[in-house]
Amino acid sequence: TLRTPAGTPALLAPPAHPMATQRSYRDDDQPPWPGLAKFLLFNATRERTSDFNQPSTWIFLSFVGLDGQRLPQEWRFTWFKVGDLSMDVGVLVDSMTAAMLFIVTFIGGLVHVYSTAYMSEDPRYGRFFGFLSIFCFSMLGLVISNNLFTLFCFWELVGLSSYLLIGFWFEKTSAADASKKAFLTNRVGDIGFFLGLACMYKWTGSLVFSDIFEGINAKVAAG
Repeated sequence: TLRTPAGTPALLAPPAHPMATQRSYRDDDQPPWPGLAKFLLFNATRERTSDFNQPSTWIFLSFVGLDGQRLPQEWRFTWFKVGDLSMDVGVLVDSMTAAMLFIVTFIGGLVHVYSTAYMSEDPRYGRFFGFLSIFCFSMLGLVISNNLFTLFCFWELVGLSSYLLIGFWFEKTSAADASKKAFLTNRVGDIGFFLGLACMYKWTGSLVFSDIFEGINAKVAAG
């Protein structure tokens, strides 16, 4: 069975699962990837007859790890370094992130539950849930990003999954045209996004939010 944080209401305790194993919650300095991996694993292995009995609130608590930790929490590491160019990436969880994590998992859970019946007779049932899972994963990654680079990457994944979902019934001309329109519209917006990202790195020397804010404050103070 899985252990829940001290003080967690009984209603939020996770139900028994055949793949569940005994584990304890992570230490303060451990990033929240185990919770995300568990979330993706449990959803990927569910059968079509699943009753989706894992509350989104508990998934949210498990992922963020709000077991006495104070917000904000940030985990960062250097992804690569070439000469003077260094790319730091990581995870940032503050009060706004926590709220958005709850909203994404709660709404995403409702969409999954509704879709099990709505798509039950569709021959591409598994394909639809694969696209939907990519969308939810991308939204969660976008929310927890602590830098503009990974934010941009997850935003592109959101655009890709939106294109795949909008055009899921590509046999219909309206669906195919709508997916192409959404894809091209997002690409136009991406041009401005990428230019802004490049300018921000040139001005502050970093794409990490905390470094950007410090750089801007320093420039403002210097006049």
